[in-house]
Amino acid sequence: MGFRMNYFQWVAPLLAVMWALSGCEYEWHLSIKSLDEKGNPTFCVSASPGCSRPGVWVSVFDVLEVPPKGTDKPYRTVWSIEPMSKEATLKEVTYGVPPSGYKNGMGPESLRVGQVYQIGGYRFRLSHKENKFTYELGPFDQIQAD
Repeated sequence: MGFRMNYFQWVAPLLAVMWALSGCEYEWHLSIKSLDEKGNPTFCVSASPGCSRPGVWVSVFDVLEVPPKGTDKPYRTVWSIEPMSKEATLKEVTYGVPPSGYKNGMGPESLRVGQVYQIGGYRFRLSHKENKFTYELGPFDQIQAD
């Protein structure tokens, strides 16, 4: 007696693979291109480091306030944007200004100097010295909230 697959055994793995591939987001990298006079960063989201490749589709772009180490405070969303279609790619975005094809989901709240924020696997912190804004940007495990 030979082995015969029933319909479910044949279709279920195929559907699982199709489902997994249909919602895949691309790997993306974050950089900061500039800061405006209020300290709002212009981010670049790219398929490779250094903003050298095209933008990518992301299901949500959240800027989270990172709580201080050793506290029970949760991460808090200070700004989020969402794509209005699957065709909307994200390349350059200035904090607080949804780019074409995106809409505000929450916020924006004003960014605070010295506060650590997180976007995906990246964290950043703004500084203000000698009447000029600067920033620190790196992987989430390299920048800790005080």
